[in-house]
Amino acid sequence: MSWIAPILALLIALCTICHATDIESGEEGSPITITSDRLETFERGGVVVFSGQVVAEQNRYTIDCDELRIYYRQNQAENKGVGAAERGEIEKIEAKRNVSIKGEHGVITGDHAELHQSTQKVVMTGHVVMKDGENIVKGDSITFFLKEGKGIVESLKDHRVKATIYPKRTQ
Repeated sequence: MSWIAPILALLIALCTICHATDIESGEEGSPITITSDRLETFERGGVVVFSGQVVAEQNRYTIDCDELRIYYRQNQAENKGVGAAERGEIEKIEAKRNVSIKGEHGVITGDHAELHQSTQKVVMTGHVVMKDGENIVKGDSITFFLKEGKGIVESLKDHRVKATIYPKRTQ
């Protein structure tokens, strides 16, 4: 389904925080601006927490949420003198509460999103709504496998996945 490709591009925004790269355009080193009410770092726990009206922006992508957590790999042998944050070895990114990921093709909203760096898998849960123009897909969770370019939308036992898709008109 060709309508899912632009939606997948939105989730690449999460991945770009890990790589500091706009994957679609191939621009390396594009700056990431994260604005929040508070920033806390926990070197022992290997986590950086942005909280309060968090906005993360890079190129044409924006992530809004109440809290953004970036988890760094913990390797005691390598931690001598240089912290994980300085090495940039990201393990996982979490966006919590009121999550919205916007891009040029649309928006995805939900309650919680996680990007697992090693598997290149993004999981968004909690009343997930994907909008691409007039096209809308709703479910309780969506899993994106970034390497495969594949997405799976699922619903809980009591609900069902709902998609409203407007076919392109040929003239």
